[in-house]
Order: sequence, then structure tokens, then C-alpha cells
Amino acid sequence: MLAGSLSPNTSLFRLQGLKRLDLSFNNFSGSIPSGFSQLVSLTYLDFSGCSFSGLVPSDISLLSKLISLNLSSNGLKFGSQSFDMLSRNLSKLENLVLDLVNMFDVVPTSFMNLPSSLKQLGLKSCNLKGKFPTEIFQFRYLEYVDLSLNSLTGYLPSSNWSSHLKYIDLNDNQFRGSIPASIGNLTRITFLDLSNNEFQGQLPSALFSLKQPTDLVLSDNSLEGFLPTHVRGFQDLKKLFLSNNLLTGAIPSWPFTLPSLEELDLSGNRLSGPINQIQKPNSVQKVDLGYNEIHGEIPSSFFDLVNLTELDLSSNNFNGVINSVMFSKLENLLTLDLSSNSFSGVIKLDVLSKLKELRELNLSNNTLLSWSSDSGSNTTFQELHTLYFTSCNVRQFPNFLRSAKKLSLLDISNNSIQGSIFKWESEGWEQLIVLNLSYNSVTGLEHFPGKNLKFLDLRSNLLHNLPLTPLPPSLQGFWISNNNLTGKIPPSICNLTSLDVLDMSRNYLGGVIPACLGNFSHEILNINLQMNKFRGKIPDFCVDDNALMNLALNDNQLEGPLPRSLSNCTSLKFLNLANNKLSDTFPHWLGVLPDLQVLILRFNNFQGPLSISNDTKPSFPSLQIADLSQNKFTGLLPTTFFQNLDALKHAISKYKSMFQEAWENRGLYQHLALDYYGQISVNVTTRRSDIELEYKRSLPIFSGIDFSSNKFYGKIPDVIGELHAIHMLNLSHNNFIGHIPPSLGNLVELESLDLSSNKLSGRIPSQLTNLTFLAVLNFSDNNLMGPIPHGNQFDTFENDSYHGNLGLCGFPLTKQCDNGDEPKPPASKFKEDEGSPISFLWQLVMMGYGCGAVLGLSTGYIVFTTGRPWWFVRMVERDWKPNVTRWRIVSGFVYGASDRSTLLALKAHVVSDPRNFLTTNWSVDISICNWVGVTCESRNQRVIALDLFNMSLSGTIPPDMGNLSFLTWLNIGNNNFHDLLPVQLTNLYRLKFISMSDNNFNGEISSWVGYFPELQYLSLSNNSFTGPIPSDLCDRLPTLKELYLSGNKLSGKIPIGLFKCKGLQNISLAFNSLEGILPEEIGNLTMLRTLDLRGNQIQALAFGSNPLISGYLPPSIANLSVSLQYFDASSCSISGSIPGEIGNWNVATYLDFSGNHFSGAISDRVCNRNNDLRYLAVNNNQLEGKLPLSLTNCSELVFLNVADNNLSDTFPHWLGILPQLRVLILRSNRFHGSIQSYEATSSFSKLQIIDLSHNDLTGPLPTSFFQNLKALKEAEYVDNGNWYSLVVNLTIKGLELEFTLKVRMPLLTCIDLSMNGFHGEIPKVVGELRLLQALNFSHNSLTGPIPPSFGNLAALESLDLSFNKLSGRIPSQLTNLTFLQVLRFWNNNLVGPIPNGKQFDTFENDSYRGNLGLCGFPLSKECNNDEIQEPAQDEEDNANGNGNGNGIPFNWKVAMMGYGSGMVLGISMGYIVFTTGRPRWLVRKIERDLQNKVSSWLRKMREICKTKFQAGVGRKESSPANPSLYVSYCIS
Repeated sequence: MLAGSLSPNTSLFRLQGLKRLDLSFNNFSGSIPSGFSQLVSLTYLDFSGCSFSGLVPSDISLLSKLISLNLSSNGLKFGSQSFDMLSRNLSKLENLVLDLVNMFDVVPTSFMNLPSSLKQLGLKSCNLKGKFPTEIFQFRYLEYVDLSLNSLTGYLPSSNWSSHLKYIDLNDNQFRGSIPASIGNLTRITFLDLSNNEFQGQLPSALFSLKQPTDLVLSDNSLEGFLPTHVRGFQDLKKLFLSNNLLTGAIPSWPFTLPSLEELDLSGNRLSGPINQIQKPNSVQKVDLGYNEIHGEIPSSFFDLVNLTELDLSSNNFNGVINSVMFSKLENLLTLDLSSNSFSGVIKLDVLSKLKELRELNLSNNTLLSWSSDSGSNTTFQELHTLYFTSCNVRQFPNFLRSAKKLSLLDISNNSIQGSIFKWESEGWEQLIVLNLSYNSVTGLEHFPGKNLKFLDLRSNLLHNLPLTPLPPSLQGFWISNNNLTGKIPPSICNLTSLDVLDMSRNYLGGVIPACLGNFSHEILNINLQMNKFRGKIPDFCVDDNALMNLALNDNQLEGPLPRSLSNCTSLKFLNLANNKLSDTFPHWLGVLPDLQVLILRFNNFQGPLSISNDTKPSFPSLQIADLSQNKFTGLLPTTFFQNLDALKHAISKYKSMFQEAWENRGLYQHLALDYYGQISVNVTTRRSDIELEYKRSLPIFSGIDFSSNKFYGKIPDVIGELHAIHMLNLSHNNFIGHIPPSLGNLVELESLDLSSNKLSGRIPSQLTNLTFLAVLNFSDNNLMGPIPHGNQFDTFENDSYHGNLGLCGFPLTKQCDNGDEPKPPASKFKEDEGSPISFLWQLVMMGYGCGAVLGLSTGYIVFTTGRPWWFVRMVERDWKPNVTRWRIVSGFVYGASDRSTLLALKAHVVSDPRNFLTTNWSVDISICNWVGVTCESRNQRVIALDLFNMSLSGTIPPDMGNLSFLTWLNIGNNNFHDLLPVQLTNLYRLKFISMSDNNFNGEISSWVGYFPELQYLSLSNNSFTGPIPSDLCDRLPTLKELYLSGNKLSGKIPIGLFKCKGLQNISLAFNSLEGILPEEIGNLTMLRTLDLRGNQIQALAFGSNPLISGYLPPSIANLSVSLQYFDASSCSISGSIPGEIGNWNVATYLDFSGNHFSGAISDRVCNRNNDLRYLAVNNNQLEGKLPLSLTNCSELVFLNVADNNLSDTFPHWLGILPQLRVLILRSNRFHGSIQSYEATSSFSKLQIIDLSHNDLTGPLPTSFFQNLKALKEAEYVDNGNWYSLVVNLTIKGLELEFTLKVRMPLLTCIDLSMNGFHGEIPKVVGELRLLQALNFSHNSLTGPIPPSFGNLAALESLDLSFNKLSGRIPSQLTNLTFLQVLRFWNNNLVGPIPNGKQFDTFENDSYRGNLGLCGFPLSKECNNDEIQEPAQDEEDNANGNGNGNGIPFNWKVAMMGYGSGMVLGISMGYIVFTTGRPRWLVRKIERDLQNKVSSWLRKMREICKTKFQAGVGRKESSPANPSLYVSYCIS
């Protein structure tokens, strides 16, 4: 091998008679020197594989006698001009091979200059782009053309191919159009590769008449049609690849009989039908039929293909019994994949082990398939290195596989492996690199298998502890989330210096996060410790450079400031610190991280302004999700912060998913089902209820800003309107003022906008109607006024979006707008000045467009109905037919005709689509894969997911739905579908997720639930299903994990068969008519976490081997899994006492025993030691005695409800030491004595709901008690993760109503001390509780005046002081309560005028009855002059004037002058118009618009007259029957 470089002065150039020069495959360096033009006799030049670089010298183009030129496999580059010269000058060239030469600058049309004598053209991977000339394929002598691995477009010639063509390779380009039938004329072709292009249309039958091909590769296009039933040629065919197209029909037998065939790939099509018997099996070695719709059994003759080395039948509908003997003939088999079918039977691995060469085996997702090893440890697999056996009902760890000395990957996830894995079972496994045991029921692991493990997945098991032995130092990925781990992170974890991923989330780990964790591995990409109990400070991360990309520490108990070392994590993309106790200012210094996409600081104690770094570089340029909600941030929103958010200004699609990028760059194993743990929770306020939505979307597809529940003030910056790519914006629960910026109308991607609970004023900008994707809108509780815009999404929102804005009018509110308030049309998007040349040009364009359209339609009608002139018709058909066909294909008409017809049938069965989701989007003109709610599989474009959740659709489900055979996800919840579900749904065997909740379906569940082997989630809640729960439900749904059947009409007993689903984690059967005894077999559900049986008539409960009889809960209930977190036995008719043994549930956070018949005392052992209990409800029982002092041990208790029992005790002031207590409900018991305050000043500091009503408490209201209620004075949010049900008594217009609210704290705040014996005056300090929403002191003996400080209760919505002995006037300061909806001052001794203004103008007589000294509106008693008081005046009324003719008073004068003039002119015009009846169009419009308003006004006037008549004339008489008396009274 020669080495070195060629000198420009080389003696080689003196050989002017040289005709052939071959320097290929040497190791030259540098560029090709100039001077080759001196070799004037040269005809053959080969520099291939010589390591040359740089530009190709132009003087090569002067070698006019050159016949063959090969410059391939170098680092060379052709300039545009130099190649153009070469193609024009080398007129005798026959062979041109330039593979791997960079020709980016070369225009493909320059190839047309090559001589017609060309025989070979090699341009593989030359970085070419643009349209390749079709004429090249017609060069007369062309034999070989290789254009693979470029970006070329173009078409194949329809005729006149070169008859000498033997080799065509167009792989991996963008050639398009159809494959012409003339390709069958290539009688000499041996190699044809058209794969990875954009060809479409029918697979031409002429292809199968070719005589000499050895390789036929057409994969990865959009070809349609059937495979022929037989072929005549293909005697020499070795490779037939047609994968990833749209082929349908049956698989013929001829591919398996071709004498020379070695490889067959038909995967990723829509081929169906059974495979017929093979008459003469050939010597094929590789067969891939995966990802089709083939059904039936594998024909026995298939196993006569004795030369098979690779067989893939995965993801089909194969069924039948599989036994190992079938494969005994396939002794050469290296790879076998039968996954995702419906095979059954027992695979005897000892027989299978006789396949001596077997390397890879995949039997996953055949739930009826199982394995056995008759020979135990004698089973050997000499070459096996990869084994997948997921979701196959494996029940024990396969220790016999230790003999597979070369096994490197073992995946037995999603099985039923239980108990511990012992040390002896873990020994061996020397070559094991990947072990996936996730989603089993493993409780212990004594030793880690193998010494060279790199990836270990133990997620979703029942592990309590890590093995004592250290983790293998070779480990790169370690997943152990969602187990029951306790204790601390072992220090040995920091010895894993090669670790890329560490996921220990969703456990019960505590203590301090080891300081070494942030810097132990330079390779670490992901650290996930969320949802544990870690405390202390966050350790320093990235002290040294590392690759950390994702860090999740949310939902722990971490404290202190953020470590500044996080700014060194230059690769960080995801940071979630939500739901901790961190205290710091805004970490503006994180803005230097160039790739940070997600920043979540929600629910902490961050405070101060949103300061921005002084660095000249933009801060947070890649940020797409910023959640700062539920903190204590203050100040103005800085404009510069939003100006720097470059990633939110542009389309997010151009950014690569952070997770995808990480794993592509690292090249890690792709088989692992790695969870992306960046799930985002977004708070949206609807109907004044905080709803937390959890987004689990592959980031960064979702984008949003949530600054809610802070203390920001000032105006909302206009610059936010530049964030065109944002999906969600939440600025609610702050103190923003001013107008809503019209620039928000530019947020064209916005789906959710929440500005509620601020102080915004002015009109709602009409520009917001441009937000056509807006699904959630909340403007409630502001000071907005004027008409609500209409059009687009604004026509879909309901009253709740605008609640608490008294000045708003128009649809959907009942308050109509005055004429002057009618909404103006949205501002035009085009704002050219009048008279500008642009405006004039637009007018000309539109004039021309209109005339041209009319003329074109007329001409087209004449031409295409008469067919004349014929030449024009033929030309249009020829030119446009391919375009129309191609457009139809791109639009999705090639994708699943059956899927499309199915979805159109569903659309036809939808009788109501008020939000026009399907009406406007499910169009036949676009691909179904682009329809709203539809997701397609990327390879075959079949529908795999249908999500119509919450679209307000009404209708029925058609039988056609059973044709969506690839469907894995079906969500039609929260609509109004009804009637029976079709039995054809049983065909959807691939389903993994079904949600049909909140509809009106009926019938029995058993009629349509078929065998769904992969279904994990089934929700049918809140429908009208009847009949029993199917006894074989778990036989039909063997992998079920979550079952929700609540809110139906199901009856009968709970079947024993329901508890065969051992993977069940959540069961809800609440609010049905089920009865009887819950079977003992529920003890089989070792993974059960939630069981909801409310509202049924369950007589007994049984767990495992501890039967519960006679409707009691015995002490053996303590045997329930220690992993139980949620226990709800409410409303189940259970008697007896509540066992104190429930105190053993050390991880339980939610206990609900309400609504039963429990009696006796509350056990002192319920909180016998520190635990995690947050919610305890024992209300509505027959409990007696005192509250146990041990409740003080429940240091995490947030909610305590003991209402409606027979408890007798003094006020439990000692509960004040519970630091997290927010809800205390003691209603309807026998608590007595006075309210004593605990000595500590922090007593009840976080209490937000206090209900002591209906007891025997006495004494004065202590000032110190109210002074300690800090949570009612200043917003302080703590995420406790639970929704709470509580009963609230409110009085509305004299009717005492009881409401059951399901709220998320701290949504509702109230104090109810009613129905006791309190006396004395109301403390003034109550007026400091500015966050209070409901206050009830009724039915006591309180005296003195109503404190004027009540006017400071700005959030108050309900005030009840009735049935006391209060005296004095009603303070005018109460008119400041602008949210007040319920007011009740009944039966007191109040006197004087009733204040007027704001909410007081809306209350009626019922609010004041029983106070004889009151006067004024709305009472009929008028006030004397000396009693009249000035109405409270708005501060805004005096803001612009001083009463001396300035400001608003003067504006009113101007307005009245204009009004008078307008009235005169209007009356004059009205007289002329309506006496002449001209113009008619105006008369008809006014009559139409005003008729309804006048009719409504007359009705109201009649009601007013009737009321006045009864009050004034008929006060002592019965109302007269003559209606005319009402009219006469009104006239008087």
C-alpha cells in the first residue's frame, strides 16, 4: 500500500503515453494535484479509496480520451463549474463512479451534458439534491445507475428505458409518482432497489414478469395492491423486499417455492388471510411477515423451510397451539420472533434448547402462552443471547436460564413473578447486560444477577429494600421506581461512575439526598427521585462538568435555597422541583443554561420579584414550560423575561424531543420501555373549582406558562403576545390590573387561557376570537365590562368562564347588552392605509380574481360537459391526473380505506357536534391521520388511537368501529353517547386503554367486552350499564391494571373471578347496586392500592385469608398490604367499631369510614405513631366518647371530619399543634364549653375550614383564636395531592340548603360556628381574615354592632349573622364586598337604612326580615330624612374628578348632550322610516332585532305593575281578577 501525497511536480505527469492509471485503495493524503491534463492519452483513471480530500482539480475535465473515471470513497468535493466542464468535455466517457464525493453544489440538470455513450453512473451518497433528469434512464447504452442515499426528486420514465439496464439503485431519495408498467421491459435487469422513496399507486404486475432479477427491493413507499397468485419468472431472485407499503390481500405460496430465494420481507403491510400450505418449500433463509393482519394457524409445511435462520411473525393475528416440536426441524434458526399474537400452549424450553444456533427469541405478548422446563437446570442454550418473554404469565424467576452462558438480554417484564429472588437464583449470568423485571410482584432481591449488568429495570414491583450486595459497577441504567423502598439511598450508589439513568421515584425513601449524587458520574443523563420523602437541602449538582439533562426532585420535603451549582449543568433540559419546601428568590441565574426547556418550581416558598440576570446573553432562550405557581412571588412581570423566550416564539416542532435526542446520542438499548418522567400538572380553574390536569406528553410538544397563585401585580405585558408557540397561559390568582392585552390574540396555538381572580378591567379584546384552538377560558372574578366577543371558540364557552364580572354582557350571559355595547367586529388582519398603493393593488387583484373565477368556471363547464375541444381535455387529464392522484395520496386517501370509512361511519352516527370538532375537521379532503383525535402508526398509517374526550358529542357507536383492528387507545369519555355498544368491539384485540366514562351507554358489559389480551385500563364510570359484572372478566382482560365501573346500575354480587386479575392496582365499583359479601379472594390482589365500594350494600369485607363476617371490620384488617395508601369504605353499611389496628398502615394517606354504622369510641391507636395520614373522615356514624389525644401524632394530618356522631368532649384546642391541619369539622356532636386557644401562637395557623356548628359550645368568641388563623389572612398554598368531599350549609333566599362540595384545598375557606351558645360581641379581628369566603355565626346569642371591619373581607361570598341579638346600623363598609352572593341578617335588632350599591342592590327582603328598625330598599318601609345616609361611593367614581365640574361629572354632561341630540334625530328618522315603510331593508332588520326585546320588556313591566298593585292597593284585599286594574294602577 502506497502512502504519502502526490506532488504537483511528480514524474508521473511525464508519462504522456500512459493510457491506464489505477491508484485505488492506497493511503494518500492531501488533495489531488493539478497536472493530470498532461496525460493526454489516458483512457482509464481510478483513484477510488485513496483518502484524497479537497476539490477535484478542474484539469481532469481536459482528459478528452477518458473512458472510465472513478473518484469514489474519498473526501473529495466537486464544484458546480468544474463538474459542468467535466460533463461537457469528456465526450467518450462510459464509466463515471463518484460515490461519496461531495456534490452539494452540483445542479442535477448538469448530468444531461454527459455523453450518450455512458454505461455506468455511480453517485451514491453524494449529497445531491433537486430534481434528477428522467432522461438519464433513457441513455441508449446505460447499464448501471446508482443514485442511492441522496435527496433527489424526480420520476421514472413512462417509456423508452435503456434496454441495457442491469442495475438500478434509487434507495433513500424522494422520487415520486407511480412505478410505470414499462419497467417490465427491462429484460436484463438483475438489481432493482426503489426503497425509501415516495412512490405510490398500484404495484405493477409487470414487475413479476421480469426474468433475471436477483434483488427486488421496493420497501418503504406507499404502494398499493395485491401480490399475484403466481409468477412465471424469478428463478434467480435472492431478495424480495416489499415491506412498509400498503399492500393488502392474502400471502401467496409462491415466495416460499422460488428456487433461489434467500430473504423475504413483507412486513408492515396490511396483508391478511391465513397462509396456505407450501407444496415445495424452498431454501429461503430469512422471512419477515411481522406487522400485518395475518390470521389463522401457522401451516405445518411452514416448518419444512429447514434453511431458515431468521423468522419474524410478530404483531399479527396468528393463533393456535404452539409447541416446541414444531421448531425441531429448524436447526439453523438464529432468530425467532412470535410476539404480539394470540398463540397458546406450552413452550418447552428444554426442547427449544435443541435449536443449537438460536440467538434471539421473542415470545412476548402472547398471554395464553407459557413456558416450562422439564429438565430443570439441564436446559442449555449454547448460543442464546437475547430473550423476550413479556406479558406471558410467567410466575417464577427463570433460574434455569443461568446455563445460557451467552445470554446478554433478558426481558420478563409484565408477568406474575412473585416473592423473592434468592441468591442462588442470581448466581451465574456472567454475560448478562440487560435485565428487565419491571411490572411484576417481586418482593425481595437477595443478589443482583450477573457481574456485568449495564441496564437493570425493577420498576413497579413490591420491593421493600435493596439487596445488601453493592450494585454492579458496570451499571449504566437503573430503574427501581414505584416500589415500596424505605430507608435512605445507599452510599454505594455513588460508586456507579458509569451510570446514565437513575430512577428511584415513587417510593418511600427518606433522609438526606447523598451529597455525592450530583457528581458521582460524568455520564449521568437522568436523575429521578420524585415522590419520596427526602428532606434537607438539595446537594450541589454539576460541580464538575457532566451530561445531566433531566433532574426531577419534586414531591419531597426538601428545604433551603437552590444550589447555585445547577448553573454548571450546561446540558440540563428538564428541572422539576415542585411540591417541596424550598425557600429562595427566583433563580434567574438558571437563565444561562442554553438548553433548559422545562422549569417547574410550583408549590414552594419562592418569594420576591421575578428578577432577570444582568448578563448580556438572553436568559432562558430554550424555555418552553415555566411553572412558578403557588409561591410567593411579587412585583411586576418584567418585559425582558418574556422577550428572551425565543423557543416560545417559534414553532416547537423544529426542536427535537429532549428524551429522543438523549437516547439517540447515547446509542443505548432501545428495547427498554423507558418512562419519560417529565409529566406536567397544569391547574385550570373551571366553575370556580381548581382542576389539576396531568399532562403526560412527550416534551417539548407541550408548552406553557403558569404563574398563578402568587402576588404579582401591575399590568400584563403586551410582549406576551409574541409567544406564538405557547399552548397554555395561566396568570390567575394574582393582583394584575389594567386591560387584557389585545396582543394575546396573536397566540395562535393557545389552548388554555386563565386570567381569573385578578383585578383586570376594561373590555375583553375582540382579537381573542382569533384563538381558534382555545378550549379552556377563565376570566372569572375580575372587573371586566362590556360585551363578550362572539365568533369561533368564544361561541363554545359557558357562563362559568365569566363569573364574577358584573359589567359583562352578551352571550352566554343572560344579561343583554345595550345597543351602544354591541361588540364590534374583530379588527381586520390587513391594515393598509387608505389610498396606499398596496390597498389599490389588492383591489385590482380581487377584481381580476373574481372575473377570472367566473370565466374559468364557465369555460370549464362547457369544455368538460361537451368534451370539446378534445385535445384540451386530453391535455388536462394527462397533466392533472398524476397531480390529483398524488394529492389524494398525500392527503391520506391511501391510508386505511377501511379505517377512514369506519371513522366516517362514526361521524355519521354523531347527531350533535356543538363545538364542530368533527364537522369541520373530519374532512375527506385531508388524511385521517391529521383528523382531530386520531393518531396513526408511523409505518403503516393505520389508526392506533382515537381520543374524542370531552368534545360534547351526542350519538351512538356504529358496528363499524370493530374494523379499527390496529386500535390500541380508545377514549370517548365525557360526551353524550348513548344506547348499546356494538358486539363488533370484541374485534379490537389490540386495545390497551378504554375510557367510555361519563356517557349514557346501557346494556350489559358482557355483551361487548371481548378477549382483550393487552388491555390495562378500563373505565366505564357514570353510564347506565346494567346487569352483573362478568364473572370471566379477568379471563377476557388478563393484563388489566385499572378498573372503573362506578356510577352505573350494576347489580348482583361481586364475582370471585374479578380477583384473578392479579395485576389490578385500582378498582372502583362505587355507586352501583352491588350486594353481598366481598370475596376472600381479594387477598390475591397483592398490587391493589385503591378500592372504592361506596354506595353499595356490601355486608362484609375479606382480605386474603382473613375473612370478615357479620358486617364488621375485625383487627385482622391490619393484614392489608403495607403499601396501601388509599382506603375508602364510606357508605357501605358496616357496623361495629373502627379497629385501632389501622394505625399499622404506616404509608396510608387517605382513610374514609364515613356514612356507616360504626359505634363505640375512636381508638387511641389510630395515630399511635408518626405516619403519613393526611385525610381522616369518620363522619356520619354513631361514634361516642372523646377525641383521642393520639391524633396529635398524625403530624401530616390535613383533613379531619368527625361530624354527625355522638362525640362528647370539650373543644380540642390541642389539635392546634398539628402543623398541616387545614380542615376541622366537628359539626353535629356534643362538644361543649368555651373555645380555648392553645398557648402557642401558631395554633391552627393553617386552618382554612372550621365547622363547629350544631354543638353545645358557649362563652365569648376568643380574639386570640381568630388572630392565629394566618392561612385566612395571607395566601399560603401547600399541595396535599388530594380532593376532599365536605358538606357545607348555605342559606339562599331563606332556604337552608346543604351542598356537598368536592374541592381541592385551599379552594374553599369558611368558618361556621352556628347553632351553639356563644355570647358577647363579635371580635373586630375577624375582619382581618381577608381570604374568608363563607362566615356563619347564626343561631347564637351574640350582641353588639356588626363590626365595620367586616368590610375588609374582600373574598367573602356568604355572610349569615341571623338569629342573634345584634344591634345598631348595618355598616356601609359592607358594600365593599363585591363577591357577596348570600346575605342573611334575620331576626336581630338592627336599625337604620340598608346600605345601597354594588351587591346590596341585588338582595331581597328575605335577607333582612325580623329587624323592625331597618328601612330602605328593598324593604317597603321608607327611611326618614334624618335616617338617610349617603351611599358608599366607589373609589373609582372620585378618581378623575373632585365634584367641581371636572373629570367624570363633566363627561356625563357631555354624554347627556350627545344623548339628547341623538334622541331627537332618532325620533325624526324613525317617524319618516316607519310611516313611509322605506327603506324596506331597514324596516325589516329593525323589526326582526327589536321584536324580542320589546316583548321581553313588556313582560317585565307587567310583572312590576302586578307587584306594585298588590303592595299598594291590594294590601288588605285579595288581588282582583281583572287584569285591567293592573294597567290602571301603573298608569296612575
